[in-house]
Amino acid sequence: MCEVGLRLSSARAQLEVNLSQDSLIGLGDGIVIQGSTSNVEMEGCRIADCKRMGIHAFKESNVTLRQCQILRNGRGVVIASGSRADISRSSFEGNTGWAVRFEGHPDDDLSLGSTSSIVGNSFGCPEKGNAGRKRVRVDTRSSET
Repeated sequence: MCEVGLRLSSARAQLEVNLSQDSLIGLGDGIVIQGSTSNVEMEGCRIADCKRMGIHAFKESNVTLRQCQILRNGRGVVIASGSRADISRSSFEGNTGWAVRFEGHPDDDLSLGSTSSIVGNSFGCPEKGNAGRKRVRVDTRSSET
């Protein structure tokens, strides 16, 4: 089994990847994006049966998903604090953890208002146990003292 289908990693250079009608199936992680200000655009792609995560984006990266299928992964899409995602018309089914999770960091203020969007997606019914029950989670730091 291949550990990662696609890994983008850069400390300084901006990386851009456009995927269309591609499949990443049966991996450890489908896509890991850790390049500063890197952009990944996916349309009509399928990420399925990945042990850990379908997509994991961090270090100020940007992810755009349109009409993609994120199926039966450990977690579907994880967007770390400082990164952003636009997810539209995609389907999520059978992911064991959250279908989409925006992870905040205790020292960061995660703001989704104008930076990320989740529009017109479908979230399938649970297949068995808790798989597929968890839809969207947003972790933020509370500004209250």
